[in-house]
Amino acid sequence: MSEGTKILHVTGGEPTINPEFFDLLNHLIETGDSKNITLEVTTNATKIHPRFFDTVKKFKELTLTISMDGVDKTYEYVRYPARFDVVFENIKKYSAFVKTLGGNSKLKFNFVLQMWNLHNAVDVVKRLTPWAVNELSAPVRFEELHDPKFMHWSILPQYNIKKVIKQTIEEQRRDNDKLTNWGLIALGRMLKTIKSHKTKDKEYLLHQLKKFTNTQDRHRKIDLVDYIPHLVGLIR
Repeated sequence: MSEGTKILHVTGGEPTINPEFFDLLNHLIETGDSKNITLEVTTNATKIHPRFFDTVKKFKELTLTISMDGVDKTYEYVRYPARFDVVFENIKKYSAFVKTLGGNSKLKFNFVLQMWNLHNAVDVVKRLTPWAVNELSAPVRFEELHDPKFMHWSILPQYNIKKVIKQTIEEQRRDNDKLTNWGLIALGRMLKTIKSHKTKDKEYLLHQLKKFTNTQDRHRKIDLVDYIPHLVGLIR
C-alpha cells in the first residue's frame, strides 16, 4: 500500500496526539518504506509527544510546519487556552531537533492573518524567523483568514492598518537578517491589497464580531482587555 510513496503529508487537528498517526509511521518503518519518504507534519506545538523525535528521525526527511497565530498575549487569546511560553519552549526544542537531522529536513511556520493578530504580525516575523530551519523562501508563511468574514483583517479601522504598514516599512529599514526582511516584505505586500477588500457591509460584520466575541469571552471566562486591550473599543 505504501510502496512508491515519496511524500506523506499529515495535518490536523493535531496529528501528534492521534495514536493512529504513530501506528501509520511505525508501519512504514517496519516495512522499510520510511527511509524513502519525506514526512510533512503540521503541528500547533502545544505539546511534544514523547515518541515523536525517535519515530520521525527514521524517515528520509522531515518538513515540520508549526501553526502560529501570534506571539505573547495575542497568541494566547487567539489560541486559548494555550500558553505562549510553553509553546515557545517547544518551538525551540523542535528547531534544535530538526537541525540534528541534517540534509533537507526543515522547520517553518504558518501564520493566518486576521483582525485579532494584525498588530502582532511584525513581532511574529521577528520572533519566529530565527527558529526556522533550512527554509530559505518563506520561514513564516502568510495566509489570510476569510471565514468567518467578520474576522478578516480588513474590517479593522484604517488607522490600525496604516499603523502596521508603517511599522512594517520601518522594520525593513532596520538591521534585520535577510530572511526576516523577506517576511516583512511579504507582510507589506499583503497589506497593500487593502483596497481590494472594501466592503459595503462593514457595520454588519462588526456587529457580528461584537456578538461573537462577547459570547466567546463569556464562555471562556476571560476578557479581551487582558489580552488585546487596544481592540476593546472596536468590540464593546
